[in-house]
Amino acid sequence: MTNSKIKIAFVLFLLVTMRGYAQQTCYQIGLNEGREIYNEAQRLERGGRCVEAVPRFLDALKRFRLTRSCRELPANHELDSWEDRCIQGIAACGGKNDETTFLIVSPRSLAFTETGGEHFVAVNTNTSSWRADKTPAWCTVRRRNNGLTVTCQENTGTNSRSDKLIIVANTLTYEVTIEQAGKVMPQTPAFASLKITDVRFTGKYTDGTSKGFGEELSNNLTFLTPRITCDHLAMESKTVKLDFKILDPNGRLLTGVNAGYTYSEEVTLRGNLQQNDVFDVSEWGAGNGTTFAVTGKYTFEIWCSGVNMFSTVFEVVPKSVSLCESIKITGVQFKAEYLGNISGEYGRIMYSNMTFLTPRITCNNLTGDSKRVRLDFKILDPDGNLLGPASGYTWYTDITTPGNLQQDYVFDASNWGSGNGATFAKTGIYQFEIWCSDGSLFSTYFEVVKPEPATVPVPSVAKTRTGIGVKAGLNLSNIINEMTDIDFSPEMKPGFHAGILFNLNFGYMNNRQGFFGLQPEVLYSRQGFLLDGDPITFNYITVPVMVKLYLYQGFNFEIGPWIGYLLAVNPNSTVIDENNIKLSDLKGGKDAGVAVGFGYDFNSGLMVGARYQHGLSDMAGNLLWTNRVIAISLGWKF
Repeated sequence: MTNSKIKIAFVLFLLVTMRGYAQQTCYQIGLNEGREIYNEAQRLERGGRCVEAVPRFLDALKRFRLTRSCRELPANHELDSWEDRCIQGIAACGGKNDETTFLIVSPRSLAFTETGGEHFVAVNTNTSSWRADKTPAWCTVRRRNNGLTVTCQENTGTNSRSDKLIIVANTLTYEVTIEQAGKVMPQTPAFASLKITDVRFTGKYTDGTSKGFGEELSNNLTFLTPRITCDHLAMESKTVKLDFKILDPNGRLLTGVNAGYTYSEEVTLRGNLQQNDVFDVSEWGAGNGTTFAVTGKYTFEIWCSGVNMFSTVFEVVPKSVSLCESIKITGVQFKAEYLGNISGEYGRIMYSNMTFLTPRITCNNLTGDSKRVRLDFKILDPDGNLLGPASGYTWYTDITTPGNLQQDYVFDASNWGSGNGATFAKTGIYQFEIWCSDGSLFSTYFEVVKPEPATVPVPSVAKTRTGIGVKAGLNLSNIINEMTDIDFSPEMKPGFHAGILFNLNFGYMNNRQGFFGLQPEVLYSRQGFLLDGDPITFNYITVPVMVKLYLYQGFNFEIGPWIGYLLAVNPNSTVIDENNIKLSDLKGGKDAGVAVGFGYDFNSGLMVGARYQHGLSDMAGNLLWTNRVIAISLGWKF
């Protein structure tokens, strides 16, 4: 994807993100409106104005029940909780407004075991004419002054059952769900359904070969397959989960996806008593041949439902390999030397006045012992002609492999060429091949171009790189309360931030970031905290100035100060610990603090990062609150 397409995709991502914050669903609107009406009713009730409070509690209850018809009603909605609060508010004013009938029932549901039993349902209402209108056929109810005693019979079936108990008070109804479990029939434990009598093994190897069951296993084994012989001890067919443990010669558990076991598999036992039944389970290992690299005796155990059913051992012996099988070439980079003893860099462009070529070879060692290996090299020019002597190879070098299994081992071969610059005078694509004992190990290409405009590569010069960009992302915010007269526990609130940035990078060279950078930003930041689930929102303009230290390529650590200006708050006031806090007085307040974080700047312009912002000043003289924000960002630098 080109840079222009990436930029267009990023701008579209920003627009979708901003739109998602700006829109509210039917459920969110109904929940917010109902909570506002409830808060008003609660203030009236606390002020002793129950005649006015009860109608408002009823209005809030209607709004919450209407919200249940929203299409996008989430499974974990809060409507049940808020409806209960409204009913409790009406109950708190009970008797003070005789025109309003209320009905409160607890609990909402009853659960009985298979043996049945007795539970009590509490009924709270201001009318004496309430009744149980419907009762499950397998239950009886007895009325007490303050509720109902529900008695259910024993469930003799294996299926669970469920029904409704309906309680009526005037025009109000309340449903209580009654559930009862079915009778559990005893089952034969899975591990008692079979007896394992023998296990044999076969394997696949790095060279693509496989052996028969019971043959010798060598340490270039990639996948191990067990063949199990067992007796069936139950008549019915059933599926049994078997867990397998493989311990290496040092007693270390070879682990897979299941904690405590190497791997697991479900097997289906045939529905009859049978001896010496044989089945193969899935193979296990890794294609790189390192899983069973340690030679010696391995322990193999079969478990079922926590019971060790069988244990045996298998032995892995060293594989005898030829010298050329000791290594696997995975990559080659080239470095050139030029007239005047000027040396290039690995992976850089090579020019036709090159005098000597040096390959840097990356390989995997496939044996555990140190070996000396001769590698032969072929270089064919752009016309397909072999460079070098007539022996069939251009030149060779001897290498000594380290005495261990090692991936991505790197070594430099001896250089080759001539000091007059004529060897690589042809421009074009050269073919480079690595051979061992007349067998090809690796083949690749490199290109030689004319030295324009100079006859030698121009060394790179460090410079200062500047750029402007945009960023946006997620805020997770809260406050620290240092007031002694107000005690509450604010919760973390999600929000967002978006804005522009200006980036300076000092020492930028060879398309790599310099060590030191400076990045001022101007951001719109929505933050705040949650109070009993209700959002308290502060809308800030913040200006961080971050010092960035590039530790490795684009990975950077950042630290710096920030200042903020509070644009707006929502709501304008709230009640905290029975104190009415006028939040609108905070608008126009200034804030300051320090930020620290880390990120990665890609050469394409994409930027990702996370930082923590800690406020050092109070939000206002009479509120000892300081902000703290975790910000996760995605940006683009032009």
